[in-house]
Amino acid sequence: MGAVGEDPAWERFARLHEYLEEQYPLVHKTFKKETINTYGLLYTLEGSNPNLKAILLTGHQDTVPVDEETLEQWVHPPFSGHFDGERVWGRGAIDDKATITSTLLALEALIKHGFTPQRTILLGFGFDEEITGTRGAAHIASLLLARYGPSSLALVLDEGTGYLPELGAMYATPSTAEKGYYDVRLSVHTRGGHSMLPPKHTSIGILAALVSVIEDNPVPPWLTRTNPLYETLQCIAEHSPGLEEDARSLIMRSRESDHALEGVAQWLEDGGLTCDNPLAPNAVLMRTTQAVDLFHGGVKANQLPQLAWAVVNHRIHVESSMAEVEDRLIDLLTPQAERFNLSLSAFNRTIIPQSHEKTGSLELVDPYGTARDPLAGTPSRGRVWDALGGTIQSVFTRTDGLPQSGRSLDPAAAVERKVHLAPLPAGGSTDAYHYRELSPHIFRYAHFRPEGMGGGHGVNEWMSVSNMLGAVEFVVTLVMNVDEAEL
Repeated sequence: MGAVGEDPAWERFARLHEYLEEQYPLVHKTFKKETINTYGLLYTLEGSNPNLKAILLTGHQDTVPVDEETLEQWVHPPFSGHFDGERVWGRGAIDDKATITSTLLALEALIKHGFTPQRTILLGFGFDEEITGTRGAAHIASLLLARYGPSSLALVLDEGTGYLPELGAMYATPSTAEKGYYDVRLSVHTRGGHSMLPPKHTSIGILAALVSVIEDNPVPPWLTRTNPLYETLQCIAEHSPGLEEDARSLIMRSRESDHALEGVAQWLEDGGLTCDNPLAPNAVLMRTTQAVDLFHGGVKANQLPQLAWAVVNHRIHVESSMAEVEDRLIDLLTPQAERFNLSLSAFNRTIIPQSHEKTGSLELVDPYGTARDPLAGTPSRGRVWDALGGTIQSVFTRTDGLPQSGRSLDPAAAVERKVHLAPLPAGGSTDAYHYRELSPHIFRYAHFRPEGMGGGHGVNEWMSVSNMLGAVEFVVTLVMNVDEAEL
């Protein structure tokens, strides 16, 4: 997409803003509304006590697109917002219209019942989170930083993980850290020519060999006691009756034994936790992942390709860095560049110089300028964490989020009505990253459970109304709780 304000594709957000004003009149009457970089939304409701730090509730207006080839697979048109009496169907029903809708519904209800906060409430809704948030949330964050200063907010709450059953107990898993992000493009340039005189390896063949080396050498997993995942594993060992006793003992012993810690990592890598929910505790949270998502080369069947390129997406371990990703790729691919007699330029560094004797070149770059290091540091102890956890527990005792048709299938039906709070790193990137200077307490959590939704980023995305009602109650309760708490 082109620049905001120039490319007409952005104008659809103006229609969304009109809809929000119609549906949530009390919010728009009571809050001060500002548009940031044309389509970012910032709402401010000033509290009565200026000495209390504000809170920021955030989400994003945009969604991932719908592949036109999948349209016939949708039960209901993907942008219809069809309601069947139990579920709302459509792109964004989960990610992230549900967060924005539940937040605005909650504030609308609070205002209707006369709520006037002591603590300032901020709502920030970006419009390009799915493409890293640099036009939306980043601009909102810059304004807030200039207005309030560093570490000025009591907490930031963004979309994220929810609550789910695991081995006979219920866990809410707010993300207190976020994996880093790095797209790396590998470009192989060769001389080209006519296909009747081919070299031993074309640029496409060389690129395929490089990709094979990368995929054959995944980043090894490693688990540390400072990874939020480890705290969640300890929580599961303490509270889940369905956990095998050998695994429970191993996790407990890992508190003191490095050998046991390695065993826990291997147990998790071998599928010790088998929940299908991608937001649940899983092995990818203890490694930097790599995925070859784009591959391109050639323009004609009888013409040797002069250029072939691929993009490898990395989600960086919360205790690793962009620099480690770069160094690892250089170490992996330098021998391959030598094998194919290529010069090598990597991340603005000359590794193998160009010369007339070289058959071509290999270049490694960040093609989109979207790379970022992991974000960690939110504590899972203290008053803010306790306020969040108490709110989650309070709401769960009244609203379990299950659609009516799924109650007989509830895997936690026999579980005591209690939620255990356990932190996790976020496997994906969110707009929360842009607010990192505004608060030490940044959480990615949406009060939804997996059985009450489905199809996120895929075909037939849906959200149950019961799940939504739980999320609305969560926001209402959180706003009231933090307004009274000493944070």
